[in-house]
Amino acid sequence: MDQEEVQIRGISYDAMRRILDFIYTSELEIGLSNVEEILSAACQLQIPEVMRFCCDFLAAWVDAENILDVYRLADLFGLGRLSDQLDSFVLKNFVGFSRTEAYRRMSPAKLLTLLSSDRLRVGSENEVYEGALLYHFTPEQLETDRGVSLTRSPRLLEAVRFPLMEAGVLQRLHDKLGPCPLKETVAAALAYHRNEALQPVLQTPRTRLRSDFRCVVGFGGMHASPSTALSSQAWFLNPFLRDWRPFTTASAPLMSNQGVAVFNNFVYLVGGDNNVRGFRAEARCWR
Repeated sequence: MDQEEVQIRGISYDAMRRILDFIYTSELEIGLSNVEEILSAACQLQIPEVMRFCCDFLAAWVDAENILDVYRLADLFGLGRLSDQLDSFVLKNFVGFSRTEAYRRMSPAKLLTLLSSDRLRVGSENEVYEGALLYHFTPEQLETDRGVSLTRSPRLLEAVRFPLMEAGVLQRLHDKLGPCPLKETVAAALAYHRNEALQPVLQTPRTRLRSDFRCVVGFGGMHASPSTALSSQAWFLNPFLRDWRPFTTASAPLMSNQGVAVFNNFVYLVGGDNNVRGFRAEARCWR
């Protein structure tokens, strides 16, 4: 039987009109007021290009006030790519986001996954520890230390890499805690700091640096001619800036022509010379 009309339920006239315009013109008029209904229609009609356009639009406008709503849409329509984009927002803005109400309304399982990521962008592991506590306590409680009990460790602390925290901070935390599992964890982190020479063989997931950054690194050496001055500086080639940047001073005398060995992400400088009176240091090693 011939059918002149096909009823499509659950899609608004405006959303259908905009999608048809996109099909013919490759242009989509979209805004915060209509993105949800257009996304819903695109998912129902299975139009990947419109779905991707809507996801990119939402990711560009996400902030701490609307991120939970956008997460809801990602879960509702099974949009894994959008969910990944939202995760990236949290990872890049963790320190500020951890002080918002939206942070405390996220699921513990989701936050545990995010806090366990190597891509979590923080200045130090101390900020991860504080962020984990901010899920359970207010900033005022942490500042005054009132009503803060760590006898039963909050689950988010499982993601904190305590050996990467500063030794002084760990010691103060250890002294403050009574007998509990967290105190044992902090004691193990302090032992890691004390056994500096053994750190390369004490590596665990909790000692892994939070970074997926890969670059070329150079140590020491002689400055370009005509200068003959030696350097103890370490440099890395930033692939984004396309420039060499200093990041530390090597704990070794001024040397050039050194051998370099890498073991469990620890760098050893072996031997070398200092271009003075033929001095060589084949049998010496600095880390």
